[in-house]
Amino acid sequence: MTIEQTVEIPDNHRLHLDLNLPETAIARGRATIIVHFPAREDQTAEKPEYSTEWERTLAVLKRTHGAWKDNPWENYREDLQVLRNEWDHRDFWNPDPAKQHRD
Repeated sequence: MTIEQTVEIPDNHRLHLDLNLPETAIARGRATIIVHFPAREDQTAEKPEYSTEWERTLAVLKRTHGAWKDNPWENYREDLQVLRNEWDHRDFWNPDPAKQHRD
């Protein structure tokens, strides 16, 4: 199924899609949505030039600042501890420490 819709891009370049999908054409569950913006001749994207790797890193941080503000990672300490505990496992080829690997 293809849905095509012409929209106006606002000054802040934030686009919110609200689609009413027909129940008989699309099954419930996970789906992949592909958004394609055709390039026009009068729209040329300029790649910023960075003189150092540090400037490039700062630019990435500025673009992602506040990305997690609405969904903070609240139990990060526990999650990191679980990862660290996995490092203590001696047999790297056996993911289940309860089972012993025998050659």
